[in-house]
Amino acid sequence: MAEAINMPKLGLQMTSGTITTWYVKEGDLVAKGDPVFAIETDKLSSDVEATSGGTILRILAQPGETVEITKPCCYVGEAGETLDAEAVEEVSEEMPAGGEPAKRVFCTPYGRKLAREYGISVEELKGTGPGGRIVAADVEAWRVSNQGQATHRARKLAQDYQIELPSVPGSGPRGRIQSEDIQRSLAESGRGDKEEETVVKDMSSMRKTIGRRLSESKQTIPHVYFKDEADMTSLMNVRSKFQEAAVGRNGNKLSVNDIVLKAAAVALSEFEELNAQTDGATITYFKHVNLGVAVSVPDGLVVPVIRRADEKSVADISREAYLLAKKARSKKLMPEEITGGTFTISNLGSSGLECFQAIINPPESGILAVGSIRRKPVAVGDEIQIRPMMALTGSFDHRLIDGALAARFMVRVKELLENPLTLFF
Repeated sequence: MAEAINMPKLGLQMTSGTITTWYVKEGDLVAKGDPVFAIETDKLSSDVEATSGGTILRILAQPGETVEITKPCCYVGEAGETLDAEAVEEVSEEMPAGGEPAKRVFCTPYGRKLAREYGISVEELKGTGPGGRIVAADVEAWRVSNQGQATHRARKLAQDYQIELPSVPGSGPRGRIQSEDIQRSLAESGRGDKEEETVVKDMSSMRKTIGRRLSESKQTIPHVYFKDEADMTSLMNVRSKFQEAAVGRNGNKLSVNDIVLKAAAVALSEFEELNAQTDGATITYFKHVNLGVAVSVPDGLVVPVIRRADEKSVADISREAYLLAKKARSKKLMPEEITGGTFTISNLGSSGLECFQAIINPPESGILAVGSIRRKPVAVGDEIQIRPMMALTGSFDHRLIDGALAARFMVRVKELLENPLTLFF
């Protein structure tokens, strides 16, 4: 019997997910645990695995479509197995478009399939079937009645350049005219300017969320910045001494950022006023440090949280940061692993960037931006020596934190990094 692979509920507040990629197509064989498709929510990206083995019988939602939690996205069963038409119809009818509750559109599965092939939104159509249901004939009628059988962007380009659509050969499904066909026609007629060609893509759910949250942060949080440099001579020596033990215990190398995380956790435990969150009306102070670690992923940025970092050793923090980053890049993070942070560390040292200012991740109190280590001439006593120096830039919420407090915190982080043995014992 066919089994549905449903849109998973990855958190208490999740109501739907957007499918971004299918790793399989109809007719492919999958085993239990194989990744079948990728989804995005407003907080993270994740792969969805097959809950049983078999053949992909039917894919119900295409990339870019949003599916409510617990609703089927595809069916797996034995090759040649027939699906219950009513079950598939029900899913098609209730599938919303976009992240917001959508108008319910009744459409037969074949009608919806044709609409996707033609690039037609079913919301544009008027149904002639029973109860106003959209059927395949409605899709075909709309296609014939709309000049040129073209996509929205192709029609826009044709209008801008005053091109008669019927004169343009279409290269899309069933001869549908694409924007590329209009651009090709322009180039052939000598009217195209390749320098002016652009590619327009929809923003991913994650990119939209990042943009919304960072805009909110800059517009509502008065940022105050403090910059300093730490001499990393001792830290680099200590790191090399503990490197072999760290690999033997955890299986991963001890990074400079692991020690920075520990230093920040210790400093935050000493400055309780910084280990806080605010909603603009109240301040919540935390007994323990929940430290966010900014991780770059192909489609954006996620900030998994190391909980109770103030109670953990350098080795424990190193291992947890490594595993969280690995889960982030393989889209395995759960919602509870990216919430509840009180302060974040963002390290771009591996990029070679000397320093930068980071934007606070609301509702946290601040973020520490860590740059690359560079050899610089510095005064050591009465001598000038070449030392490995690392830039630290703190961004703080001035509603919570006064300048003097932020300055003392930055000095304390620097002291801990320049005397790293205190972090290991």
